[in-house]
Amino acid sequence: MGFGNIVPPHNTPTSGQGEILAAAVELRRARGEDAGRELADLRRVLGYLVRHQVRAESCVPCADPARVAGGFTEGAPAPAIRIDYVQHAWSALAHGARMIGG
Repeated sequence: MGFGNIVPPHNTPTSGQGEILAAAVELRRARGEDAGRELADLRRVLGYLVRHQVRAESCVPCADPARVAGGFTEGAPAPAIRIDYVQHAWSALAHGARMIGG
């Protein structure tokens, strides 16, 4: 996650934050505690990740756009796709969606 207009948000720490928030929601629920604050933050994180997912139609510089669709980069200034970027983002999306729906 980034701050304001000077430092752009990055997908990788945002993904990690999503994983943390999903776990925090699950723990709070297991303890019978209110998870409303974490759920609100989790919704924002998941929305960000969905908007920044690589799409074939938006990947103009990609040699094979269809091959990278669904991937995640480190962030706008660093367009490389790595398996750990993708894994953490999809983990946040999957577990986060389960917590929002559950």
